[in-house]
Amino acid sequence: MTHRPRSIMLALLPIALLGGACSHTIPQAATKPVPPPLTSAVPSFPAMIKEQPKAPPSHVPLQIKTDLTPVQTAIREGIPERFTEAGHTLEKDFRWTFVRNGQPQVRIQDGLVAVHAEYKGDIETRGGASTCRLDPVYSTLDATGKLVLLQDRESVAFSFEPAQVTVGLKPESDARCNMFNIPVKDQLSELFSISEVKTALAESVQPETFNLPFQRLWDDLGGPLSVPVSALNTRACLYGNPREVKNPALPGGAF
Repeated sequence: MTHRPRSIMLALLPIALLGGACSHTIPQAATKPVPPPLTSAVPSFPAMIKEQPKAPPSHVPLQIKTDLTPVQTAIREGIPERFTEAGHTLEKDFRWTFVRNGQPQVRIQDGLVAVHAEYKGDIETRGGASTCRLDPVYSTLDATGKLVLLQDRESVAFSFEPAQVTVGLKPESDARCNMFNIPVKDQLSELFSISEVKTALAESVQPETFNLPFQRLWDDLGGPLSVPVSALNTRACLYGNPREVKNPALPGGAF
């Protein structure tokens, strides 16, 4: 909203005094009136000499609205498409392959992130007399975390901090045998290398990639800013002189 100042013009109109003629003539004065001596061009009043108090600094809440679709896509791409025994410490004794079903679900709300993916795979022992094979094995991968807003002199950027990653086992999975010393559903966390998944999710959102130029935000703070005036049920334009921007946490525990 833009308010244009009104120009108030004061017009000095000539005034004509009309009246009846005087009944007699007033004689001219012998001397002309003299104004009193001018002692000072500007009168010195105590109220004018007293230093006026400075106005306290104002704090205006601001909201930064941006499309988080690129962040959501980056987190989705950070979920592995498959898990195998290659490079794992158990690869000499077991073989497993889990392939992701479709695209993972990534939800972002109030700074909180929730990820869900489903996999179908199989597990079997390598060699030995007692061979055990589980096929199919239906598992789920769920992760939760929060988006963090980082601020420096150059930009405002996003990063992702995953808090928890868990792997579940669906009841329709094959359970004819067990080649581990613990239940299969508890062993899945190691087969999926949960620590590596957590690292991959954290690295999926890089501040260098997802950032907003801070100078652009700072220039916009110079105004005009539209602020509500609830007492008058309207809004006013504020031209500020910003000095500092504080970055609080996200509503969900992160901005």
